[in-house]
This record gives sequence, structure tokens and C-alpha cells, in this order.
Amino acid sequence: MLLSAHNIFFTWKLHRKIQSFQPDIIWCHSVLRHIGRIGLSVINKSSAQKRMMYHDLGYFHPFPHAVTQEKQLPASLDWRDFSASIHNPITKFFVRGKWLLLQKMQKQLKKFDIHLVPSTFMEAVVRKNYGEKVTVLPHFIQE
Repeated sequence: MLLSAHNIFFTWKLHRKIQSFQPDIIWCHSVLRHIGRIGLSVINKSSAQKRMMYHDLGYFHPFPHAVTQEKQLPASLDWRDFSASIHNPITKFFVRGKWLLLQKMQKQLKKFDIHLVPSTFMEAVVRKNYGEKVTVLPHFIQE
């Protein structure tokens, strides 16, 4: 995540690729881990339709692998709610860095045309943070 926050070399390549290819649609996955906030700014400058696919809850929870129920998700993405489940001060320090990056990226992700989620479990969370521009593309059946 630290590298993706300021991944200048990737951003430069992405900018050149968008300029030369002129895509109609830009479909993003895992921007938190690879593209980062600077890459998102390049994508947002493009006139292409922008779609973001959320594969996990890493954009909404400090430890997405630990989430098994909706009630475990923070009520909001402000620091107090996001860090409420963390009691270790060292862990809280590192999670603060993730939270700050997410705050910067969230402003850029709100400019995307469609936010795609793989299940209805994630739909409410994404809708709460990005508005009505959410579409569910089920990857599996929930019973």
C-alpha cells in the first residue's frame, strides 16, 4: 500500500497508455494495492467511463479478512469508527496510514461512474459511501 500511494512510475506508464489507447471504459480492480491515489487521478482525467470493482472490504475495514458479518463493519469511515476495533497502539499507528490513504482515494473513487460489488453483502456498504452508483455482479450464490 505504501508503494501504491505514490507509485509515480506506474502512473506515468498508465498515463501514456490511456493517451495512446483512448479507451471507452476503464475498469479498475485492487486500486488500493497497486494503482494508488496518483493513478486514480490520471484515470479521472480521462473521458472514458470509469468502473471500480470491489473484491474485498479492505476499503471499508482495517482488517477485511476478519469481517464475517455486516455488523462488524464501521458505522462510518471517520477515524473513530474505522479504528474502534484496534486496541494495540502500534497496530493503530500503521492502520492510521491506511486510513489516510483511503480518505484520499475515496474522494477520487466518488468520481467513478459505476461501483461494482460481487455480492449483496457489500452493496449497502459501498452504497453508503459512494451513493446510488452501485451494481451487484454476483460471483456466487448466497443462501
